[in-house]
Amino acid sequence: MSPTGTLAVSPLADRRLHLLATPAVALVVAYVAAASLGASSTALNLLLTAAVALLAPLGWGALAKAPPALRPMCSFLAPAATCWLVGTLVWDYYFITGGQDASPPLGPWDPIFVAAYGLAIAAVLVGMRTVISLRHAALDASVIVAAGLAFGAAGHGLENGISLDSLGTLVRPTLGIVMLTLIVSAALGAWQGLPLSLVLFGVGQVCLTLGGLVYTFSVVENEYVDLRWTGIGIASGAACSIVAAGVIFLGIDRPVLLVRERRIPQHAVGARGILYAALGALTVTLSVAFYGHFTDHGAVFGVGLLTSGWIGAAMAFRARNSIREVERAYADLDQAHLALERAHDDLAEANDDLARANVEIRAVHAGLENLLVIADERTHGALRELIEEAGEDLAAFLRRYRAGDG
Repeated sequence: MSPTGTLAVSPLADRRLHLLATPAVALVVAYVAAASLGASSTALNLLLTAAVALLAPLGWGALAKAPPALRPMCSFLAPAATCWLVGTLVWDYYFITGGQDASPPLGPWDPIFVAAYGLAIAAVLVGMRTVISLRHAALDASVIVAAGLAFGAAGHGLENGISLDSLGTLVRPTLGIVMLTLIVSAALGAWQGLPLSLVLFGVGQVCLTLGGLVYTFSVVENEYVDLRWTGIGIASGAACSIVAAGVIFLGIDRPVLLVRERRIPQHAVGARGILYAALGALTVTLSVAFYGHFTDHGAVFGVGLLTSGWIGAAMAFRARNSIREVERAYADLDQAHLALERAHDDLAEANDDLARANVEIRAVHAGLENLLVIADERTHGALRELIEEAGEDLAAFLRRYRAGDG
């Protein structure tokens, strides 16, 4: 079985995938259309709840039908989908009983959603443990999170003070960013490709994280926020997750090569992209520090400096780890060269032994020929006649044996 535990692509699998993706796309289109046409928040919320309610049993069905390679990951994703449904139902209860089109930023549903994120992160770690460098992924995630915190501080957060709501609403987007970083790290490490289900799950997390970030910034600016447009991210994330669970349940998962760079298997790629991302994050945090300094916002300035220092340290640790990996790779290459040289020397020695054996065989053959010639001369040709008669008798015997007379 392949490392991803996927099946070969077939026309039937393609048709099933298209049939599965069509209602998911229709869900997102229906939500966007309803939001654009002014549908009530209650109606939009019911549409989102229906999507999450469909995902939960489909997640357990995917666990039941998952191949052995994907079963550990699905064992975490199925309860994560259930937690998402439970958290959604709790949120719906407070939303409906509150009789309002907006909901407080924090509530009893948040720990349940955080548990769903924790289970999903565990699923990625367990499912992709052979291709994820946990140390590298943690450093990469911290860089992105640091840049996001600095940007949030400069936007609306610390200029107007810190509140429990503004801090609490950062938890879910931060966990989403961590999960995305893990999936990207898996994509960079999986030279043989990632399962389509995990790729779709990652795309869904992008949508959920974007929706969470929009929600967070709206909450920081105002305690109550209209969820009409932030629900687009939730609907898109639910749709992608439904398709991801469906491809496992239907047995139409397949590997997807996200990194097409030619390289040695089991060696990391994407160093240039990671460097550019880190430099971009450092630019953001330094810009925030300068902004806080020139606008006399000490808290913003402090956050910018702290996050810049952390990104610099993370880049240094990342570089040190990369250098060590390169050193190990060169050491392995030197060992391979030494082994090749030893094999070449052994082959040369074997060739010499073979050449000496051939010389000895030719000498023995020549000696036998000379011995036969001398024996034939001393027997006045009787030995040659005896050998020829023996050969004729043997040939006659073989003819009789083949004819069935033996």
